[in-house]
Amino acid sequence: MNKKITCHMISGVDGRLNIERLTPLAKDAPENYSTTLYLHKNQAENADAWIVGRNSVQELAFPNVLDFSNEPATQNFNTYVADRKTNKGVVIFDSRGITDYTCNTIMDDEIIIVLGQTVSDKYLDLLKERNISYLFAGKDGYDLNVALDILSKDFGFDTFTLVGGATINGAFLKAGLIDELLLQLYPGIDGLSGVSSIFETKGLKDYKPALGQSLELVDVQKEEFGILYLRYKFHKN
Repeated sequence: MNKKITCHMISGVDGRLNIERLTPLAKDAPENYSTTLYLHKNQAENADAWIVGRNSVQELAFPNVLDFSNEPATQNFNTYVADRKTNKGVVIFDSRGITDYTCNTIMDDEIIIVLGQTVSDKYLDLLKERNISYLFAGKDGYDLNVALDILSKDFGFDTFTLVGGATINGAFLKAGLIDELLLQLYPGIDGLSGVSSIFETKGLKDYKPALGQSLELVDVQKEEFGILYLRYKFHKN
């Protein structure tokens, strides 16, 4: 199957991501309407797995961190495929291996950790004890093409929703690996400088991480309470 990555995000009209900071929907909107709609749309994509960064997953499910910094780095970079109960996954880029994953699923999807080569054997042993799969994606854990190849070969994952945060989105954008952007445009405003936006990468002021790419609007859906759903196709120029 051909690989497909759809970046699926919520943002205010100013491009900011933290929904808790945005001005609220109309007073008659059900509580958490935007988030519920987002989860429904994400499920409807029927991707093999969703991709998320470490910071976001710590906010979502696993806030505690572990410190194995005094342990020597492993020399075993083999992929570990845990005993899987479902055919859906959540791929977490946790390059330094610091998150304390207290279970092996998020919303019933099985966790696969993408690591860098500085993690310790003690951390890997802990993941194995908890039946959590992992793979290595280069020295820094961000060789995205290596990660995608392993996810396809060893896990059978070829279609993904990329759900943030801004840094992991920016890495995939920079690499030219995003095929579609599915954007919930939330009718709210943050307005504060420095708050995360949909895509973020670091570089000099004249650096353009999206250079050579363009967007084609392919679908617009008007939802309740002023929310729009926009689908864009990425073109590599």
